[in-house]
Formats: sequence, C-alpha cells, structure tokens
Amino acid sequence: MRKPLLLLTVINEDSCLINSTIREFFYKYHTDLRRRVALGQEYQGKKFQEQEMYGLIYDCKLERAARRKAIQTMGGTLYVPEGVVWIDFTGDYRENNLLAALQIGLDEQVKDEESSRKATTEKGSMVERSDEREIPGAKREALL
Repeated sequence: MRKPLLLLTVINEDSCLINSTIREFFYKYHTDLRRRVALGQEYQGKKFQEQEMYGLIYDCKLERAARRKAIQTMGGTLYVPEGVVWIDFTGDYRENNLLAALQIGLDEQVKDEESSRKATTEKGSMVERSDEREIPGAKREALL
C-alpha cells in the first residue's frame, strides 16, 4: 500500500515568521514534486526514479530557530541544523515577485543532482552537518 501523496501539516503556527502565502507555495511545490517522484515522472529535465517521499511538515518554531541560527552564523561558516533547509540562489528577478523567485530557486535545487537526491529520498536531508542543540523537536520527515 502506498503512502498518501498529500500530507500538509503546520505545527506551532502562532510562531511563524513566514506568511501563509509563502508556506502554501512551499506546500504546493513539494506536493507536486512528491507526486512526480512517486510516479517516476520528469521535472525540470530530470527523470525521477519511482519512489515515495515524505509529506511536508512545516514547524514554525523550527523556522524561528533556523532564523536565529542563520543570524548567528552570517559571515562565518554556516552549519545548517538537521531538519532545516538552506536554499541559496541568486539571479535577476525582473518580475519583482517573491514567489516567482522561489519557483526559480527551488527548480534550480531540483536540477542539482545532489540536492534532488537528498530531497527525494525518504531518509535524505538537505543538510551538511547536524547541530540540533537549538532546534528542539526538529522534524526530519519533511525536507525540501
């Protein structure tokens, strides 16, 4: 029996820094990618092997902890805490639209072999090193 293809959960929503429009964008992007991976379809020129991905859980307390960690480490070596994804992309976004920029940035991550492998494997994560001390109750089920 297959896992359900849609699991959208927001926990600690009263603590969120990112507004619901952006969170919903991430949910939709992740759900579409998850569906394509489950069906072994192509996306952004990459053919995925048919497999299951975890659903997305958005933890607003984890979001705040990740922001604190990012602020502390700006200018130095950034060790991304487990359960946190750091999406880094640059470009000229003439549309002046954050969601269009996010679409481009996430698509670039999918095209990157290592990033897409980590994001689409059940036990994978898009983290380089683990540092959970400041991330209580980190969720490892949903990484993108």
